[in-house]
Amino acid sequence: MCKLLRLSSGTVALVCLVALGSLPLGADPVAPAAEPAEPAPGLAAGHTFQEYVIPSPDASRSDEVSEDYVLGPGDVLSFNVSGRAPAAYTLTVSPEGKVFVPETGQLQAAGISIREFRRNVTAAYARNHRDFDLSVLVTHLRTMKVYAVGQVARPGLYVVPSVTRVLDLIGYAKGITVTGSSRRIEIRRDNRRAATFDLVDFLAKGAVEQNILLNAGEVVFVPDRGPCATITGEVKRPGLHELKAGETVRQLIEEAGGVTADASLSHARLSRVVGGERKGFVPFDLAGLLVRKDPVCDVVLQDGDDLVIPALGLYLGTVTVSGEVKKAGPYELKENMRLSDVLSLCGGVTDQAALREAYVERTLPDEKREQVAVDLAALLHDGSQEQNLVLQRGDLLYVPPLSMVQDTIRVVGELKALRSAQASSSEDGRAIPPAAGDLSTTYMLRRGERVKSVVEHLGGPTPHADLRHARVERAGPQGRAQIISVDLYRLLVYADADQDVALQRGDTLVVPALPNKVYVTGEVNRPGAFDYREGRLLLDYVGEAGGPTRRARLAYTKVIRQDGEKLSLVEVDLGKAMSHPQQARSLQVYPGDVIILTERSVVGWQDLVSILGGLGTLRYTFIPPK
Repeated sequence: MCKLLRLSSGTVALVCLVALGSLPLGADPVAPAAEPAEPAPGLAAGHTFQEYVIPSPDASRSDEVSEDYVLGPGDVLSFNVSGRAPAAYTLTVSPEGKVFVPETGQLQAAGISIREFRRNVTAAYARNHRDFDLSVLVTHLRTMKVYAVGQVARPGLYVVPSVTRVLDLIGYAKGITVTGSSRRIEIRRDNRRAATFDLVDFLAKGAVEQNILLNAGEVVFVPDRGPCATITGEVKRPGLHELKAGETVRQLIEEAGGVTADASLSHARLSRVVGGERKGFVPFDLAGLLVRKDPVCDVVLQDGDDLVIPALGLYLGTVTVSGEVKKAGPYELKENMRLSDVLSLCGGVTDQAALREAYVERTLPDEKREQVAVDLAALLHDGSQEQNLVLQRGDLLYVPPLSMVQDTIRVVGELKALRSAQASSSEDGRAIPPAAGDLSTTYMLRRGERVKSVVEHLGGPTPHADLRHARVERAGPQGRAQIISVDLYRLLVYADADQDVALQRGDTLVVPALPNKVYVTGEVNRPGAFDYREGRLLLDYVGEAGGPTRRARLAYTKVIRQDGEKLSLVEVDLGKAMSHPQQARSLQVYPGDVIILTERSVVGWQDLVSILGGLGTLRYTFIPPK
């Protein structure tokens, strides 16, 4: 009788209990010899083992002793004749392989089956006798020496019955250790591998043909355990499974006894170790593999793979959050639940979350899965409701780590995130904050990202940005620098896709500052940008712009001025200044000032925001491209 013992997760040890007619109940069938045994064939000289003797069972009760049993030296036979001259003899096969039968002579026995030997004896006996019945039975089995070595609990030389198979010997050796292979067991003969035994196939598929009878002198070698994968969840035999070369997901599930009726195939996940770290999920379609029997959906497994097949009940009214969040796991789905709701439930994202790389994976009615990209940076920092998806039953929100975003570029110049300390904190971690006074940053690219996306992510251009003369600097062949001109004015104002250059790792995006200018707009005859010259007054620039129109309300003239990182609004009564020269001399102008002559009063910050919103277009309307 054989009993399987699980020594650790996924490791199976086999112990065989042999029913022996002459063995008292509870006795150990393995009796160690007094002296160490000779070394196993093929092992280094001086390497000896303890010898263990396995008592031979009663041959008449052994299932292995059939008509096809092959006789050998040491087998004991019962020879019985009935008829006119009855006789009974006990015969032993000699070391030469022969048996002496009285009144008949010597006959060859070794190497032939009982059936064939009986036929030969009957023919020989019939030469001298008539009217008889003859029977030949094996009453005592011969013994032989074999070795169990490698990762077995009790390696050694074993004196075993002639009907011992591979599995029996492993049982005598107390099973396979936790570090031993259950898939690549070798049977060695004459220092060469004669056969292999896969215990997993034997147990899962009933591959009895592998459990061969051993021959005298053979070695059963159990090597170290090979590559392994873990399967958990809704399978019949979850745990750690040793892999064969080229083994696939389908084969692993078969070895685990198949999936249960509660398995949610569409939500199965396969994660993989890359470079010593577990890197997200390997995409595969388990429903396509097991339901539609599509071999294209199968995946070849690697060492360390982890296959999880969750329960269907987990996805009836739940959504799952994984990755860089504070409390990953399933959450109860509520009516009209959105991304922002589940992010609140899971405690938000970690500081290592790649917010713009997140996605929601969901199952379609035809059992296919789709991934919906979501920009969590836009949702969490900008309040974009376009990204605030309504969740569905069984959705999986995955927020990958920043380590998965590999490509970086340098961004230099007049972008708001580089000017503003608050914006440059880069809450989603994709732009590293610049040092004080530094108008540059390292920016982590998404796959296929272009200039417009980067500019928008960094807050857009500042009022001082020279939109028409932005550029991308790229290392060309043989290290030569390549300059790609980008007209941000045409890109941002006219949505000119030709200016939206695809960025590459190592690029530098430069948004230069404008030359020193003073801008005059609104109710003047020639609005535009004019060179700043120290000592010139506000009236000088208004005059250079052709003076005010008839609709201008001079008392409501405004000057927008940048003071460090802040914009301020200065109110000027231009009519009073024109009639009082002393007051006009006090109206100083600075580089970058914007002078606005309006036909209505600017009464509050809402109007200021409106003016600033159009300022980018205003500043470049009057600057022709170089």
